[in-house]
Amino acid sequence: MCTTHPDVLDTTIAKARRFLDEHPDRPSYSLSPADNMSFCQCGNCLALDSELGVDPFVLDGSITDRLVYFFNQVAVEVVKTHPDRRLSFFAYLNHTEPPKVVKPHPMLLPFLVHTPWDYCMHHPIDDPDCERNRPFAEAVVGWHELTPELYVYDYWGHYHLCGHHGVVHNIKRDLPWLYDHGVVGFYGEMHPQWWTQPLNFYVPVRLAWDIHADVDAIVAEFYENMFGPAAPAVAEFAQMFEDVMSGVPKDREHDYERAFVHGMTPDFFARATASLDRADEALQGSGLEAGERQRVGERLRRYRYGMRMAEQLAFVKRSRFAGRMLLVRDHLTELSAILEEVAADPGLIDMIELPAATRQAWEERERLPPYGLIWERAVPSQERRAELHRKLDQGHTREIARALGYWSDWHIVGLWPNPGGDPADTYLPPEDGVDLDATYDGRSGEIGWRLHECESPYGIVDLRKYYSPEDSEYTLAYAYAEIEMRDVADVRLEMTRDDDLMLWVNDGLVYSNWTNDSLKVDVRFDKGRNRILAKILNKPHGFKFSVRIADGNGRPHDAVVWE
Repeated sequence: MCTTHPDVLDTTIAKARRFLDEHPDRPSYSLSPADNMSFCQCGNCLALDSELGVDPFVLDGSITDRLVYFFNQVAVEVVKTHPDRRLSFFAYLNHTEPPKVVKPHPMLLPFLVHTPWDYCMHHPIDDPDCERNRPFAEAVVGWHELTPELYVYDYWGHYHLCGHHGVVHNIKRDLPWLYDHGVVGFYGEMHPQWWTQPLNFYVPVRLAWDIHADVDAIVAEFYENMFGPAAPAVAEFAQMFEDVMSGVPKDREHDYERAFVHGMTPDFFARATASLDRADEALQGSGLEAGERQRVGERLRRYRYGMRMAEQLAFVKRSRFAGRMLLVRDHLTELSAILEEVAADPGLIDMIELPAATRQAWEERERLPPYGLIWERAVPSQERRAELHRKLDQGHTREIARALGYWSDWHIVGLWPNPGGDPADTYLPPEDGVDLDATYDGRSGEIGWRLHECESPYGIVDLRKYYSPEDSEYTLAYAYAEIEMRDVADVRLEMTRDDDLMLWVNDGLVYSNWTNDSLKVDVRFDKGRNRILAKILNKPHGFKFSVRIADGNGRPHDAVVWE
């Protein structure tokens, strides 16, 4: 959307007025842009950025000034006809920070979005030692200096974590702090995880009535009313999840997924199971009448299902971080089986957002390359496979990559903006020929080639981590490798990718996912040095690729000089 185009302005004003006229009970109309980080780069928009003295497209750049400038223009007109209403918008992604130059019109109402993939769900927002939350706390303070009223959007319950997720220790500190900094309302993204994350729903609502309420008393009352004689054991169970979340290190390395599984070991789940066992024993030994005992027993059964889901999800992520991709598939299969049990039991219909959780587990499993088959083909000997798995557990990841045929060493250069569309439409200098001493005009200034020695046992280059903390959404990069061959040979290249990928071998284009349905391509390598250039294009989130070099039997090609 081009916010400097006069027709866009006129249309937005008319649409806001029409909505407010047709919905007299609605206090506000949303001006939020689309849910991504791609914004207009026409001459007029870039000229406005220059006039305001901001550059949204450099490292850590923000589009907020441009957007608030546009929102102000809308507000100046809409306030004439609807002076008692508001125009709201999400302060989100690359427009979370407050504007540096433009002052928001009094009609505007920002919703600050506490995204868990950018910030931290495991420590309070105002914790000065939490590196991931510090920028969000600064954004809240900055927005409060510009406008007296704010809202916040948080993720206290989510189907992505379809198991117990203890964040009450944050909520009870965050909401009073946010209230003291101008936050008068909140929006919680909460999927129907009624039986795995109930207090994450219940406590914010209670605090909405009384921001200074005693959260510990609310929690104790909740467990007493829900579980009666089993309340102490269930409270102990829930506190384990609170403790493991609050114990996540406060550095930037523990991102959304790593933080979720920190401390969630087999021993942790054994202790959690023992707590629920004690809850069942307390219930059966109580004097509750039969109907009430059955109701409490059903609640405990739901908690146990939630724990089983959390266990498999945690083991999926822990296995992935350890490079044990065969275990990832096993745990995803087990998670899917648990979800099928829930789906088959009418008594569990209100437990979680089942379609979303089931779809996610299935899609994640189906996206996995056939690692089992790759291991069998690459390493036919069971004894050798067992030896390599032991080495994998010991951290010898690069040796595993060579044994499986994955190329690990890449020269990388980036980032450039990814405008979307056909990957071939974005033609940049590395495609004219690779000079590892060259520098280029990238998105954030001058950029050059850097050697990346990948530590993944599956040759997975994670460009999002490689360029962290620079934001890599809607960007592209190039990776270059030189492969030495003992002889001329036909080889099979097997790729993985998140979004779009193009591949050149010895200056000839051999693969583009827009023209190839498969993730495999057969090419001929020359004797001596062969050049591979990969163009990796990212949309939101994941920014990864890998290349495997195999023969016709799926083994690492023996003509490749792997050392």
